[in-house]
Amino acid sequence: MAKAQLRENRHKLGFFSLLWSIVDNETNKLDFCIQALGELEKLIGLPEFSIYRTEWVHLLIPKCQLQGPSLAFYYHMLSSIISSYPRKHQIPPAQAETEQSQETVVFSIRQKYNWIQFLFSEYELSKQRAVEKVQKEAITENIDNKQIVGRMLYKDEIKHRLNIIELFLTLLCETDLDILTEVEGWDKTFLKLWNLSVIAPLSNMERELTLSFFQNLREKKNTCHEKSCYI
Repeated sequence: MAKAQLRENRHKLGFFSLLWSIVDNETNKLDFCIQALGELEKLIGLPEFSIYRTEWVHLLIPKCQLQGPSLAFYYHMLSSIISSYPRKHQIPPAQAETEQSQETVVFSIRQKYNWIQFLFSEYELSKQRAVEKVQKEAITENIDNKQIVGRMLYKDEIKHRLNIIELFLTLLCETDLDILTEVEGWDKTFLKLWNLSVIAPLSNMERELTLSFFQNLREKKNTCHEKSCYI
């Protein structure tokens, strides 16, 4: 029975590696990669994958930092893996010292990789590249459904960037080092993002996604009470 389970686990891990090779191959068609990404998400949620989570997190971070065309795929994978960890309040007190939570993982990433600053800086750079391409190629229609700054469609490039920023800020707000600034005060980092994608978006979808992002942060800020938060 144990040997059969071991063989099954190895099979799943091999399948995971195969799917990842499809996603990570820049020559593969987008629809094929999106389908493989969906299957990867199913495997990430399995208990057998839990022992590999930390390894994959630290594999994906350097890939993200290269800021290549697959970055939105990496952001999506990283978000899925982090979300597969239990939340801090779900871990029994007896295991709290040894088992990692979503909160402890993002705190560790933030400390080791200066991650929040990277996410905001990369967002700004990707938006600049998008504007330059749209202007250079005189793209005026259906921008959301074109590959502008990476391998994904523009609307999905924006969505996955905002999603991972929101995930980290939300989870870090649960730690002692509250990360969310007071949105009403318009910290300069948030103001820059607001100007890029609400005041000067390339599409209505970009504006809608960004407004939703800010609304979610505002609601989260209200749950953080009056704690002092900063980036």
